[in-house]
Amino acid sequence: LGQVGNDTEGEAYLKYLKENHIDAATLIAETVTGQAYIFAIPATGENSILIVGGANQQYDQNMPLPEAWVQAI
Repeated sequence: LGQVGNDTEGEAYLKYLKENHIDAATLIAETVTGQAYIFAIPATGENSILIVGGANQQYDQNMPLPEAWVQAI
């Protein structure tokens, strides 16, 4: 379960899902799509991950789930 934003990245995700016959009509949030960036230091093998929550961070756990989600669970 997740959400995409109403931005260019969200449109790209929705297009991909639709092309693969995945119903994503209820996944759109009124914000930007989240992003994650991984910064790696090859010499040491260390890394850092920066997460921008975006649409998934806007999900309200008290919101009733769409019927399609209930059936999927």
